[in-house]
Amino acid sequence: MNSLERTMSIPESKQKRLRFLHSSTAEEETISAETLSIYSNERYSIRFSDPYCMLGIIPGSRAAELSIASEDQSNKDSKSKSLLRKLSGSLRDKIKTNSKDKPTHIIPAKFIQSTKVISNSLNPVWEEKFKFDIEDVKSDKLHIDVWDHDDEESVFDAAKSLNQAKSFKGLGRVFKQIAQSARASSGENIDDFLGAVDISLHDVPSTGRTDWYDLCARSAKSKVHGQIQVSLQLATREDHGIIIDDNFNDVRQHEDLLLIFIDNERELFTGNKEDWRGSLSVEADTILHQHAIQGDITPVQKAFCYWIAYSQKFRDSSFDSTCLLNILKNLNEHWNGGVLSGEEEARLGQSFKEFIEYFLKLISQIRIVYPVNNPHSVEKLERIVECVKFLIDSDVYAHCCPLSQDIKAEISHCLKNGTKGFFNKVQESIYHDQNISMKDKIGGYMKLCKTLYSDVNQSLETYHTIFYRLLHVPYFDAVYRTLERKLSSELRKLLDEELSTMLLSTEETHNGKSSDSVVTRRVSEVQVSQNDAKNLLISSILNLYFCVQRFADLKVNLVFGRDTQTLAIDRYQDWFSRSVQEWLTLSKAKLEARIQLAVQQDKTVTIKLLNSEDNFECSTSAVDVVSCYTQIAEFWKKLKWRNEEELFAFSLKLADDICQSAVLYTDLLHSKMKKNSYFDDEGQFDVQKPLCTCLNDLEYIRKMLVDLPSKLNLSHVISAIEQRHNIESEGNQPTHFHEVFQSLIDQALDTMKSRLEFISQKVSDRMRPDIKKNVFHLCWSPEKNSVHEAIEPLIEYLDNNLLTLYTYLLRRNFKCLLMAIWQECLEELQEVVKTTEERNAKFFSRIQDALVILVDFFNADDKGLLMEEINCRLYTGLISYFSVQQLTTEEIICQFYKDMIKYQSQTDIVTDNKFGTISFRTHYDRIHETLSVEVNSCSDIIALDSNGLSDPYIVWDLCPHHIFSNYPEFKTSIKKKTLNPVYDESFQCEVPIDDMQRDGACVRFTLMDYNFVVKNDFGGEAYVAMNSVPGVFSPVKAIQSRRMSQLVFMKPQTIAENPNLVALTQRTEDSLAQDFVSNREALADEAQIKIQEYEAMTSST
Repeated sequence: MNSLERTMSIPESKQKRLRFLHSSTAEEETISAETLSIYSNERYSIRFSDPYCMLGIIPGSRAAELSIASEDQSNKDSKSKSLLRKLSGSLRDKIKTNSKDKPTHIIPAKFIQSTKVISNSLNPVWEEKFKFDIEDVKSDKLHIDVWDHDDEESVFDAAKSLNQAKSFKGLGRVFKQIAQSARASSGENIDDFLGAVDISLHDVPSTGRTDWYDLCARSAKSKVHGQIQVSLQLATREDHGIIIDDNFNDVRQHEDLLLIFIDNERELFTGNKEDWRGSLSVEADTILHQHAIQGDITPVQKAFCYWIAYSQKFRDSSFDSTCLLNILKNLNEHWNGGVLSGEEEARLGQSFKEFIEYFLKLISQIRIVYPVNNPHSVEKLERIVECVKFLIDSDVYAHCCPLSQDIKAEISHCLKNGTKGFFNKVQESIYHDQNISMKDKIGGYMKLCKTLYSDVNQSLETYHTIFYRLLHVPYFDAVYRTLERKLSSELRKLLDEELSTMLLSTEETHNGKSSDSVVTRRVSEVQVSQNDAKNLLISSILNLYFCVQRFADLKVNLVFGRDTQTLAIDRYQDWFSRSVQEWLTLSKAKLEARIQLAVQQDKTVTIKLLNSEDNFECSTSAVDVVSCYTQIAEFWKKLKWRNEEELFAFSLKLADDICQSAVLYTDLLHSKMKKNSYFDDEGQFDVQKPLCTCLNDLEYIRKMLVDLPSKLNLSHVISAIEQRHNIESEGNQPTHFHEVFQSLIDQALDTMKSRLEFISQKVSDRMRPDIKKNVFHLCWSPEKNSVHEAIEPLIEYLDNNLLTLYTYLLRRNFKCLLMAIWQECLEELQEVVKTTEERNAKFFSRIQDALVILVDFFNADDKGLLMEEINCRLYTGLISYFSVQQLTTEEIICQFYKDMIKYQSQTDIVTDNKFGTISFRTHYDRIHETLSVEVNSCSDIIALDSNGLSDPYIVWDLCPHHIFSNYPEFKTSIKKKTLNPVYDESFQCEVPIDDMQRDGACVRFTLMDYNFVVKNDFGGEAYVAMNSVPGVFSPVKAIQSRRMSQLVFMKPQTIAENPNLVALTQRTEDSLAQDFVSNREALADEAQIKIQEYEAMTSST
């Protein structure tokens, strides 16, 4: 009893101890008692049965008299005795015969009880409890019979009446009924004996014992199998003289004992008292166990006592609530099968309410009681919430507290109240001094927002998870909604009132005027100081904005109403709109001032472009400007402005400010280059490093402007405003909003492009004299020198300068300058060859070879200009010119007609139909070498007369004339006053097959307008290659000869438009060339005049 002695010595338990000792002295004399539990017969294996048990205590003083008779002895008994063998020897009414053969009953009725019948089972489970009083624990035995229930009035039913026997005489009558019910007769059912077991009680420990026992037969002939599990507990109790007693005092004593033992165990616990798990010592458990048996305390009463005692101690001084959860589970488990008095149920309900109130008190101060940064405290919170969840879901709580309020609503209410207190406490700790500056006040609100964000964000993975998972109470919703309302109210007051006053006073001072110079200077100094203060204020406000934004973004974690409900914090951007406008204005002024200062303090640095491995040199000013742009763009994207109208307006102003500052930077660099004489035309020019740096600066800024839409996320801005106004783009056509942004950027890019092209052109212009000198050397180098030797000075000069450009320039700038220099070389070549009088085919061949070398030099295996860039119009013109100049006059004329045939084939009958069309048929008879031409009609020809009509006819001939000089012209009839004449006239002429297959040979159709007095007018021409006429290369079929063709009449090309005519023009000593050129020139001039007259007439009509 050391544990009990220690417990009774605890000072704080003195009153309870005295009360407990006083109650125990009033108790009566004790007797031994046994509690028996029969759980199951799981190892019982016979045919299907309806088993039940009969059990009782065999007194040790009569054990010898109650031994089981053998099977042989039973056969000698009378018929009535044989019927009693169905009972085991210990439970049958054993008869001891005297000299007069009169039976004597020796078994008391209170020693025999029976279980219920389990139907159709080989493994019955009873789980029933019985109590027996024991006279001598050392000698008494527990006897159990197992029977199979067969009929309605069986041994089982008869055995139930044993509990009604009140004397030995009555007991004899009862066993007589049992014998009669078990009597075997023809056609009747009897209960079959399934086995028996005797259990000694002297070795049962005070803590009880549960074990399996083998079933025994009555004789060797019986076939019995199986085991039975029995739980035995042995204790003493007071003998009240009745079987059932009101154990109110025992329950209260049990509760007092528990309170005393709890205090003792907590006092002896060496660790943190709050970590005590509620376990008692072995001695205390033994005492409590004995007391429960002595007081006849039921399991539900025992669980009741444990909950009352432990919950009371938990409220007084907290400990690990896991034991409370286990107690609740035990209480709820025994509740359905147990009974409590009305007073006990009332006490239990009151205890539940007090525990819930205590829990609500704890969670109202959850941040103090269970700090989120302490994992051990969070675990304690989870355990007590688990305890509350089990409690409110239990049957015992529903029975004892049927009218209790919604606990979940109470929890949410406590969380909100606790959060309000938390907000007020944080606010008071930050603003303990009311007389602080606006900047400090904003700083305080930033600290407040950060604290609130940290509190709510940390609770997501801790408090919210626990409450929502266990109780389905959205902790985050309750806390976040409370904090956002409080915070929104405070921020509106700050930003609507005090900020407006501050900004208004700054503007009034800025707009103030004074005529006194001294006062003006002082006012200016004050304005500068106030502007600095305003910058700092706006900067602080925007920092506060980001703190509020981060807190507002937590809304996505709401469980309920996240997308359907509007919170006060959702409008936080409205409170900062004025500040953002001020920031845009200030940022533009600061950006321009920084650009000007950066250009003044320029230095050269080497950097690397993003997504590029090449380093390049540029000015520190360019790096600074791009850095400013990047910071502004990142800052703007972080704002995440949602109001579509304001978003568009702010983005437009920001893009405009950036573009204007880029143009300002470009102008500053251009002025700087001009000031340093880089654009002067005098003096020798060499490509220098500063020039390359300037070009790189411009390209660096230009590239940033190209990426500006993505940096400012303008696609999102445009999409948002279009959705706001329900505007959809038609196909791929940009909307008005897109065009507004693009026009701003394009204007800035065009300005920068013109500056880049101007500088590039200046570089090439400064290089022109040296290029011209080297090209002249190339053209007039002695013929004994090879082309490579003649072009070497030009290549060397270009190589020296281009090497510098390639080393220091960005790739795009280098290609831009390279293209300008290439154009410069081509122009000089063209100028020299076209102004040189003494030219021959060999001269042009030499120049053409030199041009090939230049192409290889500028291409440099695609490291320089690409071939599509080299093949510019000027280059292709020179190549064509050189090729033509190497031909004879006759070959050039043939080439002219080849080009005209090619040009004719490229015209479209619909889009190029400006002068009308002609329909005709042609075919060639190879046998007779005869060309047949049928002119069918014309349509939509131009009006060549003043009446808006024409008198058209067709002239066709064979070209070129120096090949077909012996062939006449063929004419159709004249059709009066029509624009759609129909002729249906056929012509034939003999043409050798070789001439028909000649390249350049063609049939030319000329549209003419007949005039009676003046010269006939030209209306257009069309060409058909003679080698394309059906039948020239193979016999023509009849159906092919009937196929109609249609061509568009074309306007004659001028000399400048045709390189062949240009080449013929330069051959002044060649009469054939001059005559051909004169005819073509006169025809072109006449056509131009008629076209102008036709257009004038059409416009006036």
